Amino acid sequence: MDEQATVADMRMGVLQLDGVRTKHYFKEEVELMVEERGFDLIETLKIEYAQEIGGTAVSSWDWMVVAKRRVWRFCWIARIEFSAE
Repeated sequence: MDEQATVADMRMGVLQLDGVRTKHYFKEEVELMVEERGFDLIETLKIEYAQEIGGTAVSSWDWMVVAKRRVWRFCWIARIEFSAE
């Protein structure tokens, strides 16, 4: 892979894991994505867990987001006029 592409990927949070380009999100990125998709953010948690990679135990973590879909309420008031024709 080209060094420039690697630097650009790293700036975007894209890293190589076992030869696969994988996006890693900052907390603020995740929260913004949730809000842009019509949810109200309630809580963001960092969930830690252990996993085995290549026979080696490693500590990993993921973001867990608790959110509620926004309720869009529209109120349409119609003004109706009657004429006495």
